[in-house]
Amino acid sequence: EAVFSVRALRQVIGRAFGLLPEWSNAAAYAAALALLVSIPACARRLAPLAAAGRMSLTTYLTQSLVSVTLFYHYGFGWYGHVGCDGMLAIAVILFALQMAASVWWLRRYHFGPMEWLWRSVAYGKVQPMRRKAGENRPA
Repeated sequence: EAVFSVRALRQVIGRAFGLLPEWSNAAAYAAALALLVSIPACARRLAPLAAAGRMSLTTYLTQSLVSVTLFYHYGFGWYGHVGCDGMLAIAVILFALQMAASVWWLRRYHFGPMEWLWRSVAYGKVQPMRRKAGENRPA
C-alpha cells in the first residue's frame, strides 16, 4: 500500500525549483552559443569546440583519466593541495589541449578512438577509421 506524503511532495518540488537557477544558466549558455555560431566569424573561432564535441566520449574519458591521475592519492595526490583557481586553470588548459588535439585528429580520422571502438562494436564490424587522401576534412 503506497503512502502519500505531503512533506515528501514538498521536498521534491522544493528540490526541483532549487535546481531552476542551474537550468536557467545552462539554457542561457546554450542560447549564447547558438547565437554566436550564427555569426560566421564566431563560428570559425568555435570550430574547435565542435571537434571536441564530435569526440565527446574520448574527451570525457581523457579528462577523467588525467584528473584522476592528478588528484587522487594513487596519482599525484593534488586534491586538497590545489585551490579552486588552480583546478579551474587545469580544467581550462586540459580542455584547450583537447580541442586542439580533436581538430588535429579529425583531420586525419573519421572518428575519435573511443567513438570508433563504440561504432565498431555497435555495428558488429570494424569501421573505416582513416580518411582517404583528398577526402573532405572537417575543422
